[in-house]
Order: sequence, then structure tokens, then C-alpha cells
Amino acid sequence: MPTARGALAAAALDGKIYAIGGRDATQDLNSVEAYDPANDSWESLEDLPTARDHLAAVVVGERIFAVGGRLTSYARNLTVTEIYYPNLDRWNFAEPLPTARSGIGAATVLGELYVLGGEATEGTFEENESYNPVSNMWETGPPLPTARHGIGVVNLGNRIYVLAGGASPGGSVSALNEAFIVLSGLIIDDPVDDSGDDKVGQEEDSDDGGY
Repeated sequence: MPTARGALAAAALDGKIYAIGGRDATQDLNSVEAYDPANDSWESLEDLPTARDHLAAVVVGERIFAVGGRLTSYARNLTVTEIYYPNLDRWNFAEPLPTARSGIGAATVLGELYVLGGEATEGTFEENESYNPVSNMWETGPPLPTARHGIGVVNLGNRIYVLAGGASPGGSVSALNEAFIVLSGLIIDDPVDDSGDDKVGQEEDSDDGGY
């Protein structure tokens, strides 16, 4: 890839892989680059507005959300949430993540974005916060049974699996596997228009999820 880095976020959309943020040996980066496997080529895109590392990136509809992260150290965590529109090669800001954290995991289920775990100087996070792109609002959900950072997060159907990670800040590990069941969400009907409107769907009847 064009820019060497670590602690970045990545997301896949419409046949391309997007590499977002991270840091090199000296500084945080705002580089955004897309890889097209069809022709084995990279493309440099509009910079991430807020350079940072240990962030998360997920796709909601036809947009990529870059959430949280930090400036060099988990003593300098961020709440910033930014949205990338691939059809416009443009970034916008969304409502900030309620809890500043890095080393997080994220997933999209039923049209909503979920951010879990993380770390800071005071410890690891059990927070599970979800973002509704219709209302541009965050909501606090049932906490992780085990607070931790550096997690692997993936969804299968309406379940979000939170794998491994460390229970204390810095170099720690676990073999945990916890699943959050999402019982409500959004129906995506018109993900994006050329104006970059943030309204992407319509709300379904809702109920709380659980582990």
C-alpha cells in the first residue's frame, strides 16, 4: 500500500478496501487509500479530517464511518465520528461518540452502528454504544459482560461477537467470546444521495438487545 502504517482501520465497500488513519513511526496519520482487487491498484482519497490511530471503521448503507481512536496514547482518546461518502470522495462529521475511547471494535447490524470496548488510562471499557443514522443520535446499550480492548468484533445476522482482547490497558490478552443479540434496528432503503444527506433509512419498532 502507498502509506506504511499501523493501528489503522479498514472497511470494504462496493468491491474496494479502504485503509483509514493509523500512525507511522513518528505521528498519527489522516491518509485514506482504497485498494481495488479487480485491477490490483491503490488510489489516494480525501484525507480523514482528524488524524488518529486505534480507531474503528464500519460501513452503514453506502457510507463509511470512522469512529473514536486516539492521538498517540490512550491518555488522549477521542469521541470524533466522521462519515466518508465514496461517491463524492468527501468527509462529514456526525454526532460524536459519547465515550472517548480507543482500541475499540465496531459492527453494523440492521442499519445501526455499534461500538464496543476500548481502553484508557483509567482502565478498559464495558461500553456498548449504538448510533442511529436517521436521528444522528447515540444510545447506550447493555454493557459488555467483560470490559476489554483490542477486541475482534464481527456480526453474523443479528448477533455481534466480541472476541478475545485484553482486560487491562496495554499488553493484555484473553480467550473470551461474548455475543450481543440485537433485537431492533433500521431498514436501509435509500442509503445516500448526491447531496450527502445523512438520512439513510427508516426506523423499525425497537426493543433492547442482550447478551
